[in-house]
Amino acid sequence: MNRCRLPVLLLAPGLAGCLATTPIQITDRSAFQPSARVSFQLSGDQETPSRPHDGVAFELGATGKSGSAGQSLAAGQPDVVLGDQTFTGPLQLTNQVDFRYYEGMFRARKFFNDALGIEALIGLGYTSLDLAVSAPGQRATEDRSRGGLAVGLGGVWRVLPSTSLQARWSGFASFDAIFFPNEPMTNTRVELHLVQALGRNAALRAGWTEWRLSSENSPNSDFKATLSGPALGFELMF
Repeated sequence: MNRCRLPVLLLAPGLAGCLATTPIQITDRSAFQPSARVSFQLSGDQETPSRPHDGVAFELGATGKSGSAGQSLAAGQPDVVLGDQTFTGPLQLTNQVDFRYYEGMFRARKFFNDALGIEALIGLGYTSLDLAVSAPGQRATEDRSRGGLAVGLGGVWRVLPSTSLQARWSGFASFDAIFFPNEPMTNTRVELHLVQALGRNAALRAGWTEWRLSSENSPNSDFKATLSGPALGFELMF
């Protein structure tokens, strides 16, 4: 073997992970989001479960949405790499994502008067991304899924005995993003809902939600998305 080739071959795996790629990007402002939530009161005021009140509860939630957007890849720009495909410009790409998120969180609420209260949440989450990139004559897909830590902060305004306005920010970071800088996955969510109680143990939630998603999977392209739009959810409370 040529002596000059040996160092190159030894360095090749490391250099492959350092090659620049173009991130896959999606911005979709009309992504409808359905959701479902179940909560179990653990301590606090003994009020009707569907009326927000002081106390600690455990929440289980599930949500998801799909989004898509076009992306231009210019000549000379770093490649987009996904799955086993490499996209080299100039190309017009179509990017798609099917996003699913599941969480189990402990929630503490405290009301300062009969109308206004705050809440804090901490627990675990699981994010699943099904990514697809297509261009004329090419298509690639990749699944990225991670479990991690979930936290949240919010506010509640009891407008009427059975109606409330609820705002919440929540964030998720995969365990590898927290403990090791290795292929991290993160997301944040901002939501504003008008919540209408449907009897003692159920409520309908309608409003608006925005997600910001980020994922790395070296040596493939990073993924970044902003998905926002109308939201509708159903909640059971016990």
